Amino acid sequence: MTVYDGDEKAKYRKAQKKEKQRKAQLDRAVTAMLQHEDTRAYLYWLLEIGKAIGINPFTANALTTSFACGEQNVGQQIMAHLIEVSPDGFIRVLKEQEDAGRDDDD
Repeated sequence: MTVYDGDEKAKYRKAQKKEKQRKAQLDRAVTAMLQHEDTRAYLYWLLEIGKAIGINPFTANALTTSFACGEQNVGQQIMAHLIEVSPDGFIRVLKEQEDAGRDDDD
């Protein structure tokens, strides 16, 4: 068990408070981005380049696979945050891109 003195406890609480404020700020940013079609398209693009949707990072080369897994990890973190903040907004992002793809096929 770790024992903290008063100064360490205060620093820890301050760091926790700062992290909570940062998360709230990022959550507000995602919520704002989900309000506009252009920024929803941008979020989808981030998921695409992060290989978070429908991509298997495997290649025959282990180093290339490792790099692709790192890219995918970033994409998955973005996707997880979108889903955490607004599951309906995430579905809307996907649906709009699917609809746009269908319009391009016509």
